[in-house]
Amino acid sequence: MIIDEAHCISLWGGSFRPDYAKLGLLRGRFPKHVPFIVASATLPDHILDDIRVKLRLSPNAWMVRITNARPNVALSCRPMKHSEKSKADLRFLIPPGATKAEDIDITLVYCNQRIKCEDAVDSLRLWAKPLGIPESCIAFYHAKISEKRKRELEEMLRRGEICILVCTDAVGMVCILEMKSVTCLTSFEGLRYAEHQARYTVGTAAIILCTRTESWASWARLQYARRGYSYCAPKHHHKRRYRC
Repeated sequence: MIIDEAHCISLWGGSFRPDYAKLGLLRGRFPKHVPFIVASATLPDHILDDIRVKLRLSPNAWMVRITNARPNVALSCRPMKHSEKSKADLRFLIPPGATKAEDIDITLVYCNQRIKCEDAVDSLRLWAKPLGIPESCIAFYHAKISEKRKRELEEMLRRGEICILVCTDAVGMVCILEMKSVTCLTSFEGLRYAEHQARYTVGTAAIILCTRTESWASWARLQYARRGYSYCAPKHHHKRRYRC
């Protein structure tokens, strides 16, 4: 029995997905010889302790911990200087001198609410229009859009036709992993999990995760080679600038 993204048991196992918190019941339904594997890339100690209780894991359960360090990723934090309503702190996503979509780094912007995604897109399109940048290259993605539209957006992002996608968690990790063209991830309004963990407080800030694209290809080749695969970098990588 394998439970992936196990941190969701703790973070989402309240009123949002109460069934997640009941996964420990499976321990009593399966024969004792059936192993349980619990996996996650984000298991701080307090989340791990909560999962141990909910899944009824033995204190002696084997634990494998490896680093999640990624040399191709840089992290920076920008204090928000304007009101959240204005969305003006996202203006930096359209660099000075940009006149076409190709001048903008392909970016995912995470917001906590659907309406804020749409508001952010309205603002970004308003700034892009006078520069001659087509509105179609800026879009929003959340749970309330149709499945057909989601697939369209994913394909447009894959082809590089969208340069800024403002989204909620509905975009999913699979989309991020598949989109090698994405060079910047921005979490607007701070970290979402802070809403659920009162012990942590996050100030008003935009958290920016930037992929150092000039080192991405060499890093990816190394990772693929270790697994016996070959890697071909997307053609547009050499055109992307590292900016954080």
